[in-house]
Amino acid sequence: MKLGIRILDQKGHVLLQRGAFEIHTIPVPENLAAAAKNGIYDEFDLGEPYSYISIVANIPNGFAQIVINDRRFRRSIRDVSTGFLVSIPIALAMTGLLGWWLARSILSPLRNIIGTSQRITASQLEGTIPTSGSGDEIDQLSQTLNAMMGRVRNGFERLHAFSSNVAHQLRNPLSRLRNRLETAAETPRAAQTDQQVIEASLDDVVRIEKAIRGLLQLAQSESGLPPERCKLLKLSALIESVIDFFEPLASKQGLTLESRLAKEATISGEPDWLRELFANLLDNAIKYTSAPGTIRVEMHCQPPHVLVSVWDTGRGMSVEEIHRIFERFGRGKEVSSVPGMGSGFPSRARSPKRTEEPSR
Repeated sequence: MKLGIRILDQKGHVLLQRGAFEIHTIPVPENLAAAAKNGIYDEFDLGEPYSYISIVANIPNGFAQIVINDRRFRRSIRDVSTGFLVSIPIALAMTGLLGWWLARSILSPLRNIIGTSQRITASQLEGTIPTSGSGDEIDQLSQTLNAMMGRVRNGFERLHAFSSNVAHQLRNPLSRLRNRLETAAETPRAAQTDQQVIEASLDDVVRIEKAIRGLLQLAQSESGLPPERCKLLKLSALIESVIDFFEPLASKQGLTLESRLAKEATISGEPDWLRELFANLLDNAIKYTSAPGTIRVEMHCQPPHVLVSVWDTGRGMSVEEIHRIFERFGRGKEVSSVPGMGSGFPSRARSPKRTEEPSR
């Protein structure tokens, strides 16, 4: 029998028993009340393949003792153990396959990034890293790297154009200087002619010196301005000093130089670089404004900003020229024959001996 039930009175005397109690001798717990209260169970070996478990419960005017064969429980435990033993290797195999698939899926974009990065060189900057459009972190990394490579490409293009312009600007005066000196060395000349050759050569040397000094200044500006060089200054006073410097030249060329400056504007900046900026603007305005003409410098305060504008009655600029206004050595086609190095190049305003070569 797999199940047995026994009814006992308060003193532990057997009143009724059926099932396994009729076949096997199963003792009555010594303390029925404690066994029933604490839910204590006992295990008995009755000579069968499986043990019996006994438990006591309170009933009206007595106790009930129940025994049950644990064969079913042991079989369930065995079935569960067998299931674990079978499923664990399968689960490990599936986990390994899933991990391999996930690793491959995650590392594939990284391999694309590495491969594309290895193919990119200084002479080959056209490669882009493919994106999946998922918007995940790897996609964001790819987009960031593509944007960075775009900036690098633009920088190389600007550097290439800048190098070409530098070579062009330096080649012409150097060629003239060389030809002039070679001719002077081969042909005897009068003292007055030699003086003219020297003066013309000196002009070319000054032009070359100006270009080299400007290149050094540009290299310094590209590396950034140290914070300690910035200082608080009255912008109106700085601009007035630049206007005073250019006013004699404007009057000589039949131009009227006007100014309307806000006196209260105070900014933080590097005085020499700011003076270079406004000098270059005025230099161009005077150079490309025909007499009679007007050049006006205005400054307005729009907290927290200060707006400075240089306005003139000159020839103006085309849309294409406006887009190239800040390029180093960038100049319009119509004025390429006029001496100058472009509005994006430092002027000579800070020198007390100003040459007649304002930049455009």
